[in-house]
Amino acid sequence: MKEWITTDNHFDHKNIVEYCGRPEDYEERIIKNLSVVGDDDILFNLGDFSLGKRTEYWAERYMFANKAKKILILGNHDNKSYTYYYKLGFDFVCRRASIKRYGKRIVLSHRPRRFFTEHINIHGHMHNVDHRCNGFWDRKILSYNRRKGRMRLVSIENTDYMPVTLETVIK
Repeated sequence: MKEWITTDNHFDHKNIVEYCGRPEDYEERIIKNLSVVGDDDILFNLGDFSLGKRTEYWAERYMFANKAKKILILGNHDNKSYTYYYKLGFDFVCRRASIKRYGKRIVLSHRPRRFFTEHINIHGHMHNVDHRCNGFWDRKILSYNRRKGRMRLVSIENTDYMPVTLETVIK
């Protein structure tokens, strides 16, 4: 069993192509690349699953791409009820998750955590641009934690729209 991470799918969000320089077929790439995740694996999705009116369509394709357990950590655009996401097919839905792996305490979240007690914060939200680092985030704290290796941005734009193993992110 492997644990995988993906984030910021933004299915059915056409403006993301311009905002983050995504290719027009980014959604198809995401679905196709899920084939690396095994049926007995766990896939953590760090939020912003879908923004459009075709969420059910993309969820069906996403859920049937493999049989892995799928955990959704809600993002700022995931504004429906927990029940809604369970009905889409996610096995577990939460705001953040704290786990212990490889001798490290890890917090998985959509946005970078400003303050956390775990060793590492794995997050999404900021994509491949730093436009999301504004007044809400204290730039000095964010910069310090990045330099110390305490924060790991898993940007789908920088992983060629592939999920990455938790082990790869940690090591």
